[in-house]
Amino acid sequence: MITAGCGLIDSNPSKSNSINASFQLTDISGNVSDTFSSGKTFDMRFTLINTTGHAITYNYAGVPAVHFQILKNDSLAVASEYASPNIMVNFPDTLKASDTIQVVWEVQKYLWGSMIPSLHLPAGSYQAKVIYPSFNNVNINCTSLIAFSVVQ
Repeated sequence: MITAGCGLIDSNPSKSNSINASFQLTDISGNVSDTFSSGKTFDMRFTLINTTGHAITYNYAGVPAVHFQILKNDSLAVASEYASPNIMVNFPDTLKASDTIQVVWEVQKYLWGSMIPSLHLPAGSYQAKVIYPSFNNVNINCTSLIAFSVVQ
C-alpha cells in the first residue's frame, strides 16, 4: 500500500517552477501508517511549500482551501468539510516565496469542532484524498490518493 501520497518536503529545494508538497496519513504519534484501528484518531496531513522563489497566485472554492475526503469503493464515505458552512465562492490568494500551507485533519473528529458527533469508520479498505488549490503556471508533484485500512 502507498503510505505517502507524495514525497517528503525537501529542506533545501532548488528554485524552480514547482512546489514541494507532502500528503500523508499518520497515527496520533505522527508516524506514517496505512493501518488504523476503528474508533481511534489518526491524521491526514497536507503540507505545501512555495519553493519557486517568487509569489504565486492561486484560486480555491470554499473554505478552507484544502479539503480531505475518505472514499470507500469509489464512493464518498466522509469529508473534512461535512460540518463546515457551505461556502462556494471562488477566492483568489497569493502564496509568497517560501510560505507554507499546512492542514491537518484529525480523522474520527471533524474540523469544525463539536457540531457533529465523532465519526467512526468501520473496518475495511479505504482511500484518502486531498483536494488542494490550483496554482497558476506551477507544477505540484503530489498524488492526491492514499490507500489505507481500518481494522477492529
